[in-house]
Amino acid sequence: MKNKITLLLTLLLFGVVQAQTESRNIQSTVHDVVVYMSGAELHHTATVRLTAGKQELVFTGLSAELLEQTLIVDIQKKDVTILSVNSRTNYMELVKESDRIAVYKDSLDAVMSQINQIDARTTTLNKEKDLLFKNEAIGGTAHGVAVTEIAKAADFYRQRMFDIDDQLAKYRITRSKLYVTSKNLEQQINELNAEINPPTSEVRVVVMSPTATETNFSLKYQVPSAGWAPKYDVRSEGITQPVELTYRANIYNDCGLDWENIKIKLSTADPNQGAEKPELDKWDLADIDEEEEDYSLQEIAIVEKVELGNRSLDDKRKANYAWSADIEEPSIETIEVAELSAEFEIEQVYTILSDAKPYTVEVAKHQLKVKYEHFAVPKMDTDAFLVAKVTGWNALNLVSGEASVYYSGTYLGKSNINTTSVNDTLVLSMGRDKKVAINRQKVTEASKKINSGSVVKENFVFETTIKNNRDIPINIHMEDQLPISSEKEIQVTEEELSGGVLDKYSGKITYDIQLQPGESKKIILAYQVKSPRGRQIRGSRNVRRSRAAF
Repeated sequence: MKNKITLLLTLLLFGVVQAQTESRNIQSTVHDVVVYMSGAELHHTATVRLTAGKQELVFTGLSAELLEQTLIVDIQKKDVTILSVNSRTNYMELVKESDRIAVYKDSLDAVMSQINQIDARTTTLNKEKDLLFKNEAIGGTAHGVAVTEIAKAADFYRQRMFDIDDQLAKYRITRSKLYVTSKNLEQQINELNAEINPPTSEVRVVVMSPTATETNFSLKYQVPSAGWAPKYDVRSEGITQPVELTYRANIYNDCGLDWENIKIKLSTADPNQGAEKPELDKWDLADIDEEEEDYSLQEIAIVEKVELGNRSLDDKRKANYAWSADIEEPSIETIEVAELSAEFEIEQVYTILSDAKPYTVEVAKHQLKVKYEHFAVPKMDTDAFLVAKVTGWNALNLVSGEASVYYSGTYLGKSNINTTSVNDTLVLSMGRDKKVAINRQKVTEASKKINSGSVVKENFVFETTIKNNRDIPINIHMEDQLPISSEKEIQVTEEELSGGVLDKYSGKITYDIQLQPGESKKIILAYQVKSPRGRQIRGSRNVRRSRAAF
């Protein structure tokens, strides 16, 4: 009897221990995401009912790209102790497909059902057709058949064969259309990465709770296959209006989990930063790569490739789903950002699907102080370019990136915002201003060549006329140039600059001109080139153009 009681107590205790350490699956949801320029941190939450004692909780449905060394598990109630945490990849439990994928799959199932019905009916009609061909005798072989009966049978076979062939033709047409539809649906599903459901990760957490209670669990971990890049819109409605800078970001997600209706935070921090204290490297102001050097105003106005046409973003695309651009998957590039990282809280919730495509989200809008100035190089282009000098951009935590420039509702092209510059003024080209008329021509009667013994003297005179056809005053920065000589026997002498400032090292002449509404001004540039007789000099500069060759 005593042995039986001991055995019963042992079994009861074993059952209690088993109950306390029993594993339970917990489904967590993605609550919010911090997206780094390369990588992302996912934050899952779940509410769990705990029993008193030791127990194991298995949090399922996490990204298969979970980096275990970044995993952090937190419990709301501090009297609950975490005993162990480990993760593993689960190839058996599939991620719950999104509603969009489910709609496409339902449509595909309906189409395939119609195709199967057509195939079944086609098979039946073909069998009936074969049966008609195999009926070689009418009424058997033992008795003769009247001619009228043969005629009736022939009419029946003929009409039935016609009906069968007609129906088969209709089925072939319908099936062909359904087949095309099914392939389109399959392609759409494949683009959403739904053809093969990715594996998931699960995190096993063993906890000890002093009492039965309900508490919230938080799981944070990083994934490498995500990131963001800045995208700017710079808009101005006129020369007297401020510049509106719309800060957007292209976000991509390829971690295997859709981020559905969640809060997003963008960060310029390094997600792989360790626990070691930082060390300051040498900072050399002169150590600048050629690609990082600021473009001059001339380069911005003349060299920049401008795409013409009117383009605007459709704000309706930002309703519930972020807009997915129809472009290739993002590539990786290296940029420079400020040492002190910045974070941007996105106010609106977004859905970012795990399809490796860029989705555009709006970060912020800023009204920027701007000073408009016109810029011209009549020697190269007789149009004046409107330039916006933006101040106050340093405090906006911008990241170097591409900007789309709009002026008076017209898309002007692309420009670059370079935040590594130490200048406090951001210079943007706002396109050509046709209301500023510029004409530059050579004054032929004053441009003469004089032979004086062994020396040739050649005079060059150019007249540039600028007129302001706007109803407001403008400032225009104009550039011209004198040729320079690296040889002593060839000399260049300036004779008239009309108040321009000459840089003798480069030969560049700069003018800062103010024009009232309707006012025009003439600029005279005159110089003389002295060279030895017979020596060929380059009296003018040419540009290269392409043409058809016949």
